[in-house]
Amino acid sequence: MIEESLRLYPPAYGMIRDVKEDDEIGGFRIPARSMVILSPYVTTATPASGPTPRRSTPTRFTPERSAGRPRFAWYPFLGGPTSASARSSP
Repeated sequence: MIEESLRLYPPAYGMIRDVKEDDEIGGFRIPARSMVILSPYVTTATPASGPTPRRSTPTRFTPERSAGRPRFAWYPFLGGPTSASARSSP
């Protein structure tokens, strides 16, 4: 139930990440050294995130329903270094 609460009400509305290498996401070119803002609230509110995206579904994160879900399809805190820590690294 904690995961579902964090999905509906994420602790941050947006997170910034630095792009280390040129990439392409959804047909959009993302050049290296760009900053990308990710919104967990917007990401999980889309129909692509599953049925009834804005409705609380306590069973959404059971092992059976989570099997096959991409690693970052749901990211309350994200993964990897933040922009600030990446800039302060040696």
